[in-house]
Amino acid sequence: MSEANGAAIPWPKTEANVLGSLLLGEPYAEVASFLGPQHFTVPAAALIYRAIAALASTGTVTDPFTVSELLSQLGHTQATGGIETLSKLARDTIVQKNFVTHARVVRDHADCRRLQQLAQSATGTELLESVQRVMTARAPLDAREAPPTPPIELRHVADIVAERRETEWLNGLHKILERRVIAILGGVRDTFKSFVGTHWCMVAAVSGESVVMLSGEGGGLGRRIEAWLQEFAPAKNLRDLKLLALERALRLNAAEVMAALSAAIDAAGVVPTLILIDTLSKFTPGMKENASEDVAAFLHLLSSALRERYGCTTLLVAHAGHGDAKRPRGSSVLMANPDAEYMAEKPDPKERTVLVSRDRFKDSPALPPLAYTAKVVDLGRLDAYGEPVTSLVLWEADSGHVIASKPALQGAAQRKLLAALQERSPDGSKVWSLEDIRSIGRELNLPRSSARYAANYLTTSGHLEAAGPGWKLKS
Repeated sequence: MSEANGAAIPWPKTEANVLGSLLLGEPYAEVASFLGPQHFTVPAAALIYRAIAALASTGTVTDPFTVSELLSQLGHTQATGGIETLSKLARDTIVQKNFVTHARVVRDHADCRRLQQLAQSATGTELLESVQRVMTARAPLDAREAPPTPPIELRHVADIVAERRETEWLNGLHKILERRVIAILGGVRDTFKSFVGTHWCMVAAVSGESVVMLSGEGGGLGRRIEAWLQEFAPAKNLRDLKLLALERALRLNAAEVMAALSAAIDAAGVVPTLILIDTLSKFTPGMKENASEDVAAFLHLLSSALRERYGCTTLLVAHAGHGDAKRPRGSSVLMANPDAEYMAEKPDPKERTVLVSRDRFKDSPALPPLAYTAKVVDLGRLDAYGEPVTSLVLWEADSGHVIASKPALQGAAQRKLLAALQERSPDGSKVWSLEDIRSIGRELNLPRSSARYAANYLTTSGHLEAAGPGWKLKS
């Protein structure tokens, strides 16, 4: 690839980070007072910076696609490398730390280069006067710079306590889905996890929340929504709901695509409070799901580009592990980093009833599982083959009844843990938290993962029942 198109140029890291950060949405105003295109060593970088400055002056979002279009209109595509170079700059700048500091370094390096040039062409008094001219020209820029924001801000705990924070739930989803969290909903195939995600989105939307649904699961979204409204809100005008959707997968593990998604949401004029991504694997092609670095980088991008940008809840629907139906598939980071976790499972594979665990929230204790039963809804019309058009909806069910019908324990770890609980509470009155039960499993020398999954399973096995914030042996 030739140097003329900008892609093969050895970009200085500081210059690349500044441009990449601006392309990912960092405010141009933070550096406009002291950084200009003349400070960049790479001509392509200067052209890109000029385009960003021009767009920012009109209040236009400076994402890779918008900047690329402006460069094309100005005839600079070949010189800058166009969308390929801009995408790479954004993609390689996932963490926009020290953005302003890097911009100052770019400016300082430019001043040093200018002083070096003066030193080669001037001597004595002439050199001193030249240096003074450079520093005098720089002084107003330094004066206009805002004082650097400390990277860490400590607060007195009295101020934190005085805020009296409480757990906040999405409208219609009390004790189900908290606000401003990243949550993951896992399950093996045919556990209705996508229908659970759709159900929660629709409940939130009819309760006044702004919802964005990203569905990579085929063309059935319209039927699912139509069936849900027919069953639960027939008087609602769908046009009145703040509900947007996309029915194709995106590569959300690419920074430029995430930026394009944010631009599309902004263009629609909504500030979502809930974003559904169904399913994780469809929206992260090429990501090594077992590589903790890849998964951690994606979750960080998801947090900064969606959760922090809009202050919204992001719900990821994911497949369960190949060898463990009790956890999402892939790196353990996918379980550890999100704020909340739900697992869907069918007690009886032949039935249409599903249990959804509520073992981990961000700011709330664990709760007993939810239960739903799938019902077929006839939409009242025939398809091109003369057959009724139908879809499924989920009705809430009695979780206690569903749990009681579960089969006997099969795993050795589950049986061993249950026996220990029975020994420690002969009369069945003792109440344990989920973490207490897991700790007992570890005391039995069960591996940490086995203790965790055995404890989780027991809470939905019918051998334990909810007792306030914990569980006790079922009488």
